[in-house]
Amino acid sequence: MAAAAIVAAITLLNPNDYKPQLEQLVAKHSRVELRLGGDIGWSLLPLGLELNAVSARLDGEPLLQLQQLIARVDLFSLLRMQPQVHSFVLSGLDAQLSVNAQGVGNWQRILHEADSSAAAPTAQPPAQAPTTGDEALAFNVQEIRIDSASLSYRDARSGQALSVAGLQLDARDIALDRAFPLKLAFTANSSEPALSVEATLSTQLTAAADFQTFSVSALDSRWQLAGEAVGKQPLTATLAGELRADLGKQRASLKGIRATLANIGISTDLEVQDFGEQMQLQGQLQVAEFSPRALLAALGQPPIVTRDPTALSKLALNATLGGEPGNIRLEPLALSLDSSQLRGALGYRLADGHIDVKLQADQLNLDRYQPPETEETAASGDKPAAATAEGELLPLQTLRQLNAKLALSVDQLVAANARLSKLSLNASASGGAIDIQPFSGQLYGGGFNASARIDARSDKPEWKLRAKLDGVQALELLKDVAELTTLAGTAGIQAEINSSGNRVSALREQARGQVDFSLRDGLIDGTSMTALACEGIAAVHQEGVNTTAWPKQTAFDSLAGRIVINGHQLNNNALKAQLTGMALEGSGSIDASQLLLDYKAGLRIEGPIHDDPSCRINERLVGVVIPVKCKGPLAAEGESPCRFDSARFRDTLKD
Repeated sequence: MAAAAIVAAITLLNPNDYKPQLEQLVAKHSRVELRLGGDIGWSLLPLGLELNAVSARLDGEPLLQLQQLIARVDLFSLLRMQPQVHSFVLSGLDAQLSVNAQGVGNWQRILHEADSSAAAPTAQPPAQAPTTGDEALAFNVQEIRIDSASLSYRDARSGQALSVAGLQLDARDIALDRAFPLKLAFTANSSEPALSVEATLSTQLTAAADFQTFSVSALDSRWQLAGEAVGKQPLTATLAGELRADLGKQRASLKGIRATLANIGISTDLEVQDFGEQMQLQGQLQVAEFSPRALLAALGQPPIVTRDPTALSKLALNATLGGEPGNIRLEPLALSLDSSQLRGALGYRLADGHIDVKLQADQLNLDRYQPPETEETAASGDKPAAATAEGELLPLQTLRQLNAKLALSVDQLVAANARLSKLSLNASASGGAIDIQPFSGQLYGGGFNASARIDARSDKPEWKLRAKLDGVQALELLKDVAELTTLAGTAGIQAEINSSGNRVSALREQARGQVDFSLRDGLIDGTSMTALACEGIAAVHQEGVNTTAWPKQTAFDSLAGRIVINGHQLNNNALKAQLTGMALEGSGSIDASQLLLDYKAGLRIEGPIHDDPSCRINERLVGVVIPVKCKGPLAAEGESPCRFDSARFRDTLKD
């Protein structure tokens, strides 16, 4: 009887006679103006429906156009109550979606307000997975094809516009628990940023009867990108491999995944257990060696200008993925950056976003990656007080969200032209507080040990530094770091400095603390304290002495003092040095903002200081203090700012 009724309906009824009624029915219950411009066709074997030249407008604006829709169902499968789709063909679909300034999409306005509220879905119990056995649905589709479909989307609020054109989809012999071929191609465009994507994809897709297990095999996809977002040159990306997912058991696997983007190639084999906060990974990740410089050029990004033009030309990564549930860990991790090799581990905890990094590098030259020094920056070194545009030193909001721990060691490091070895750094960050302890290493025959804390929980970060340095050869260090050769000796420094602020100027102004320093077996180049002392001694003898040909150097056995930091003002009230036949004592200050020196020193005679007759020492001169005054630019070219203080010496002679 059912078959006879279907045959009679198809034979006796002409669906085209009902097109006006269908259009009126849609207009009555929605805001859509439907036009069925082409014929509506029936077919019996297979049972099918065909629509042609369909268009729909919403509030006078285009919503949808369709050249042809063909849907066919196997008649005998209906009679057996196990429907099987014969074919589904969609040609020339053009859908236009938009969001107005109030954030309402046009698809949300299709129904009238009364119909929309009445049609609002009520809460339903969770859908049950289809059962297996005799009650399972016999799902089988011979063909699904979409030809020349397009979709456009516009958002009046953001100005964003997206479109998909030339959408082609072809899938055949679709059945559950069996692989079937799928091909997809489309062109997508976006306005912000301007980007065009041409994609082609082919694969074998399998879906289980319970719709819990899916697999993608023989995946081969190619993506061509162009536009402002990736520069002027087209960019090619590919993705290939196999994927499998079991939603019920929350498991997924990626086999032989190979992805490329411009000159970078990534490969992985990965097993995933649990898709939530207890996710567990196991597999391999490899990034083949590539040039970051070439990648930036391919992406249309400006080049990174570095002092070494060959820097950032090689980068590669190889890691094993693992970790306990809830922890993603890359260990062992091998990273190559140019001529540096780094080994270690990287961990990420899903529950709280904690990052754990442990790295050991054989050698690293940070100066290679610094911007090149220009004439302007070189000139600014002679003008420490020159006004420059300042920016914030720390991204405060980012630091407050950071939860991390870092352990770094470097066998050989170059930074600010200083050469360090056996560097060890341990740091932790939590809620805006950053602790560095210890930070230690060896440099220039000695060693250093430091600790620091930055409290960025307020908008005015607090900085604390503690450092100790011992046995360092000052001449070699200053020569490399500042190109200075005026001071030599074995140096020791102990510093405690606090400051606050998020700009360099603020840190200088708010700096408070002290630095204790000492030098052994040293030499000061540019000033001869012996010559200054001889000038004073010759004056006592009422004789003259010519010291212009004497070496402008001062050798000393020891030198020590303390600098008290009060913003830009550096005060020293306890300088002591032991020279040949003399003891040096002094006090004064340095204006760090202008690099101006204002210092008074005294050379106490203790014994013979020079073999020149005018510098002879007698009993009356032992214990006499010869005053020296140093005032002027600290880094001035030419003569030393230090002079024999004749005015003070006259007072000394009176005593």
